[in-house]
Amino acid sequence: MKISLTTAYSLAAAAAGALLCACAIASAALHLAETPVPSSLDVAIVYFLASLPLATSLAVAALARLPRRASTLAVFGLEAIVLVLIPRLYIHARCQNDLNQAAQLAGQFRYAEASALLHRVLALEPHAAWNGNSASQAVKWIDQIVRQVEAQIASPLTENATNADRLNRAANLAVLAKAAEALALLDSSNSLANSPEAHNLRGTIHESRNRWQLARDWYTRAKAALQNLPDSPDRTVGLKQATTGIAFCERKLGHLHAAEAAWRDLLEISPTADTHFLLAQFYDDTQQATKAQFHARQAMLLDPNRYSQQADRLMDKLITSHFGCLGVFSAENSPATPFGAATIGNK
Repeated sequence: MKISLTTAYSLAAAAAGALLCACAIASAALHLAETPVPSSLDVAIVYFLASLPLATSLAVAALARLPRRASTLAVFGLEAIVLVLIPRLYIHARCQNDLNQAAQLAGQFRYAEASALLHRVLALEPHAAWNGNSASQAVKWIDQIVRQVEAQIASPLTENATNADRLNRAANLAVLAKAAEALALLDSSNSLANSPEAHNLRGTIHESRNRWQLARDWYTRAKAALQNLPDSPDRTVGLKQATTGIAFCERKLGHLHAAEAAWRDLLEISPTADTHFLLAQFYDDTQQATKAQFHARQAMLLDPNRYSQQADRLMDKLITSHFGCLGVFSAENSPATPFGAATIGNK
């Protein structure tokens, strides 16, 4: 039986499309069931897709006995390059994304998840670097922390465990990505039902699972409870955590006005360089160039050692990205206010 290259490529393209649709449906189902997708599945799919052109050409060549012409050999060569190059580029891009995500997870004390990501990266790129250092050395350090936390929760809580003990145990369980156990522990204590610290921890756990509305609701309860307490350092820390969580979750839910209001509340609670830079990132994300520039400059002025380079990079991005040069140029040459350039002549 003879088959043309055009027909074979069409069949291969249809097979690739069917595979991608099936993977998308399976991924969505696993996400709804909160079941992790196999870590190497995407790499296997990329290799399969990259191999389809060459496999198709070889199959047609074998069945149809294609003549050995230079053009045929060139096609085979190009398809072989695709088979080697495309998966390599994909693996590198994925590893870079995983390394960035691992850094964020480690910054949130989610060490078990950061460790899993780094181990996945090292399986694909053994010599990967992370934050300027060897990823293999970083994962050893993180794994040591995970083992220490596991040792701390090895013994069960005693019957006379305090609320602080339960909160610490729940936080350690969250560090180990045991969200269900952490939430069950918090729910097991009636005395924690109205605890703002417990509310904030619940919000953090739900946020780590991308349950934005639940997380927002718990952060809101924490903030309301903390606002009824007298001023203290602990109250301020709790309010910062709750308000930051509300702002982040509202942004994820697409509630831009609510997110902006929460970020401005945070600025009143904590008018620091960190808060200004968070606001700059929010305004950058929501395409408000003048406000982003103002808060980036404030962060740089308040903490130049930490934010000078980051603020410069953000403002360079404003000039070269979707905001356009004109808007940023106007902002550069207008009176700086947190609400945008001042307008002259308005009453």
